[in-house]
Amino acid sequence: MGQLFVKGVWVTNGKQDHNLGSGLNLYHMRLDRDRRAVVHSSDLESQAAALWVRAIDARPELAQRLYKLLATEAPGADVRRVAEFISPGERPRAVEAIALEFLQTMGHEAVPVAQVHRWPRNGHGWPLMGI
Repeated sequence: MGQLFVKGVWVTNGKQDHNLGSGLNLYHMRLDRDRRAVVHSSDLESQAAALWVRAIDARPELAQRLYKLLATEAPGADVRRVAEFISPGERPRAVEAIALEFLQTMGHEAVPVAQVHRWPRNGHGWPLMGI
């Protein structure tokens, strides 16, 4: 669990080095001559997040695993940016699967609230904030 591969070649223990909760085999990452990945955290996080969203869109049953990784106290680099890649217009099955997992975990009376990155102001000048 948590191993990082690039084009099928083992590179590093991703759990230890990058706090990965899942193993990854990435194809768009450079390796140096010693087979070490030239890993930029933002590249790893974006590629992993996009991979998770595509995987859940193709196989909605994977949402349970993703939800468990996201629910940890400190989500790993592989899931940290998933919310940036989920769009109901582009990946409706992924959005539906994650929403269903939320309801099954929190109860059908629960209301999911999206995390707000930029807080718009209401008519009184107070920021509107997500919970």
